[in-house]
Amino acid sequence: MEYYNNDKREGEVVGTECVDSINGNWGRGKPDQVDDVDNFSAKFTGIIEFEPGEYEFTAFIDDIGEVLIDGNKIIEAGWQTAYRDGTTGQAKLSGK
Repeated sequence: MEYYNNDKREGEVVGTECVDSINGNWGRGKPDQVDDVDNFSAKFTGIIEFEPGEYEFTAFIDDIGEVLIDGNKIIEAGWQTAYRDGTTGQAKLSGK
């Protein structure tokens, strides 16, 4: 996971960590690596192996967020309802 001191995932990476799952739930807090609870972003880049098939992904996003798989945006959401209700997107994956 890469962390930025802005909400656009731009500029200098201010911290990194290896994670076992994609679960950036900081509640009302923030990752230790960033300065401001209301002005940071995080980016996960990695390889996750899936069996071939169609998958539905759900993101609970506070403020603004997006999910890209193989460079294709499957979720883009704003803060209005994305956290409470979750936002879903589908992707057909070719597998390992």
